[in-house]
Amino acid sequence: MYAQKAWHDDAFIIGNRAALTALRAAIDQALEQPDGRGVTTEVFAADGEGYTVRVRRLLDEPWAGFWERLAMPYTHAIAADRPSDGALHPSALFAEPYTGTKTPS
Repeated sequence: MYAQKAWHDDAFIIGNRAALTALRAAIDQALEQPDGRGVTTEVFAADGEGYTVRVRRLLDEPWAGFWERLAMPYTHAIAADRPSDGALHPSALFAEPYTGTKTPS
């Protein structure tokens, strides 16, 4: 997975059949979670380093202001949100089951 560097850049998901199937399975599992819990799958980059992909389904109508607070995915310094901006990093959504009924701290 390659994130956007800045606004309007493309993002890329590249993998072999097994990797894309594992990603699809994680997405399918997340769609079926009745309690809003996220799912994870372990993957590896070409250099052999492993990492976790986390997928979570949110409610169709999350709490007010959610999308405006969610940190942007940009990686370049000119576009990236900073913690001081008050942006909600996606990792906060995996700290506990997110139901959309309260604001994560």
